[in-house]
Amino acid sequence: MIKRLMAIFLGILMMFSFAFAEKTAETLTSAEGETAETENYMIPRMFMSMFNEMLPYNVAPIREQSGDEEADRLVETCSLTEYDADTECFYYGSKDWAIEVVFGFEKAEDVSPDNPCLFWYMCLADEAEENAWRLAMYGLNQMIAYTYRDTMSSDVILHYFQTVTLGDMLELPDGYVLKTLRPDGTDYVVFTMEPANLH
Repeated sequence: MIKRLMAIFLGILMMFSFAFAEKTAETLTSAEGETAETENYMIPRMFMSMFNEMLPYNVAPIREQSGDEEADRLVETCSLTEYDADTECFYYGSKDWAIEVVFGFEKAEDVSPDNPCLFWYMCLADEAEENAWRLAMYGLNQMIAYTYRDTMSSDVILHYFQTVTLGDMLELPDGYVLKTLRPDGTDYVVFTMEPANLH
């Protein structure tokens, strides 16, 4: 599994180019007058929207290599379209839940797709196809780079994704920490975004 994970990480640049970074910025600020607050991936519905809006652009290399049918299938497969909630968390997932994002809140009454969460976890299942992993990870890389575009080099964030091994952490300027891990006994890898004081 670790070899597969590293191969996918190292393949990000081969499959996707930062030429799409400009298009990402255009996508995330497409509405005139939008501010950084309206692209807050700590709000579940906004995370879902940002992630889904980038997918059609991020499959462009696949569209060129494998055609429209495969590219459109991957957009449908990877889009966060399912949702659920319990007393502690809100969830968005792909239609087969092979890509799942868990949003945790401080209080049960805050659990909502429209409230800022305290932390989120993106889970990528072992069963997910390799291109789904790549699209999910590249989208996550773009969202983090865009969020910290004024305070942190996008190259630092990209380097994390290209070289990460399980357990690695990336400290972010606002006190949050990105970590990649594989919980014991699970069949998925998790990217966590948490305040440093939760570690």
